[in-house]
Amino acid sequence: SLVYQELARVNEYRWAAIERYGQRDARQYTGPGDESIELPGIAYPDWQGQRASLDELRALAAQGKPLQLIDSNGLIHGWYVIERIEERQSDHHPNGTPRRIEFTLALQRVNDDQAVEATP
Repeated sequence: SLVYQELARVNEYRWAAIERYGQRDARQYTGPGDESIELPGIAYPDWQGQRASLDELRALAAQGKPLQLIDSNGLIHGWYVIERIEERQSDHHPNGTPRRIEFTLALQRVNDDQAVEATP
């Protein structure tokens, strides 16, 4: 597993605009919009041996299936897809392996019914 440094969550809410003559548009709530999470973190492969964890996440993302997000306290956040994995390596050993890897995971929430259909 990888340890993230922070969690940034964005929740959007949809409001349809209804035009009105001579006034501001009225708004009607049409439901929840997108929910996304970004998890930036730093891994030190020499110390924690987490280089393979990023490769495992890439393999999971390539399967094209939603994954359940559960935090270290056991709180279930819901079903998400991995939209993007960023990796920045630095402080390399003479053989080219990095001592420090910064990463960011970009997750997008999917509806629970969509997640259930996609899981075996």
